[in-house]
Amino acid sequence: MRLHKLAVFTVLAIILSIGCSRKDPAPEAGEGPQLELQKVQEGTVVNHTFMAMDTLYTLSVGVRGPWSPETADRVRAAMGHAEAAVRTVESTMSSHLASGDIHRLNVGTREWVQVEPSTMDVLVAAVRVGHGTGGAFDLTWPALRPLYRLKNPQWKPPTDAQIEKALRLVDFRAVELDVHGRRARFTKAGMAVDLGGIAKGYALDLAAGALARDGFLDHLVNGGGDLRVGGARPDRKWRMGIRSPRKDGIYKSGTIKAPSFALVTSGDYERFRMVDGVRYSHIVDPRTGRTARGAVSVTVIGPDGMLADALATGLFVLGPEEGRKALVHFPGYEALWLDEAETVQATAGFFAAWD
Repeated sequence: MRLHKLAVFTVLAIILSIGCSRKDPAPEAGEGPQLELQKVQEGTVVNHTFMAMDTLYTLSVGVRGPWSPETADRVRAAMGHAEAAVRTVESTMSSHLASGDIHRLNVGTREWVQVEPSTMDVLVAAVRVGHGTGGAFDLTWPALRPLYRLKNPQWKPPTDAQIEKALRLVDFRAVELDVHGRRARFTKAGMAVDLGGIAKGYALDLAAGALARDGFLDHLVNGGGDLRVGGARPDRKWRMGIRSPRKDGIYKSGTIKAPSFALVTSGDYERFRMVDGVRYSHIVDPRTGRTARGAVSVTVIGPDGMLADALATGLFVLGPEEGRKALVHFPGYEALWLDEAETVQATAGFFAAWD
């Protein structure tokens, strides 16, 4: 399980959206979100950047035709709605904010906790991915978190006894959901959940939906390198790249055929520690409590950011052989695995998804 994507620039997927070459020297002024304009052939690409969920978000929309004050107002309103959608996910689903559903669930005493409809949607999806991956993705991983404080200079790999004790509180099947009543609880005392491995993908979906509802069907939402894409820029399709996990530069770049899609990567190269020549990353197999070694990076393409986000973690843990079997439960999603030598294994449709 990802431990986890809640730090600036500690992106498990360094998926780089490649912008155009010329930018206005200063952001467009006005009330609301500040806009950065990129003049391109046949229109403008407009960007708005902000911090939320401990991640740098960049919202981009393509505007065709001439730029005007009226257009600027429309874009600002849309950007504001999209940013608000992300911040709502943060306030509702963060395990650290006392006002949020997840915090209230975690500090409860096995009693039912009422949650927002959006939180229930994400909890249901997280449990679904847990079942579909055989527990390789598990939202109840927080019991393992104290064992992998990799930023601590005194950190040492956990002992078998420590892992065994923590694993007693890791089991997504112990999360009981009353979908119709919008309630959740644990069947075992002392457990906790964290949605950091799926809620950010959900936030991508909500932000993209907000932009589309405001009339901007040509958009790209970049949440720390994870992408939710719709339409195209005025001058060309949105272009993205997959980082090379063990070498400098980009492993693959290009455009995707689908008019709307999500692209998410998990990798072990952003947060890790070397101990006695062994790499320990923040991606932990919740079934064993040990650093996952199924791959070096996994990239998932699919229609939904929420599922792509969770699957990127689960498929990293599983590796390509078991990962392909798990994807049978998630039609429409394709994956690519890279190992230490950057040997490629991919599902049949992964490369076919690219132009």
